[in-house]
Amino acid sequence: MTLVKFKRPNMLYPRIMDEFWKDFAPEQTATFVPSVNIREDEKTFALELSAPGYDKSEISISVEEDVLTVSGSHSENKEEQRDNYLTREFRKGSFKRSFHLTKQIDADRIAAKYENGILHVELPKVDTAVRKAKEIQVV
Repeated sequence: MTLVKFKRPNMLYPRIMDEFWKDFAPEQTATFVPSVNIREDEKTFALELSAPGYDKSEISISVEEDVLTVSGSHSENKEEQRDNYLTREFRKGSFKRSFHLTKQIDADRIAAKYENGILHVELPKVDTAVRKAKEIQVV
């Protein structure tokens, strides 16, 4: 009787593709989703996104159709030449997170600040005085 070795196809395929593409990717590319803390108090929601290594000019925040999108893109090239060797390093990274905004958020007053690798986004709630109930006369 001949013994035949069996490999699971779903385990083999990713390894073959990884081996195939590794020679075509000379630069290191890192894409991640930053961790986020969300806090709420009586007047605001607050987001804290962990995005170390980025400069504030590399971070973008936009609001479109009640969706807040935070994205960032970072690229770094290093070259070092000493005595008889040359070192080149490339690093790229990007992220994108989106959050659905409720009707409680005043999109015109959203503010953001980037400090020590943490992006702080303040989402003020609509003032309760503005959301008064309206009585409608029946005729």
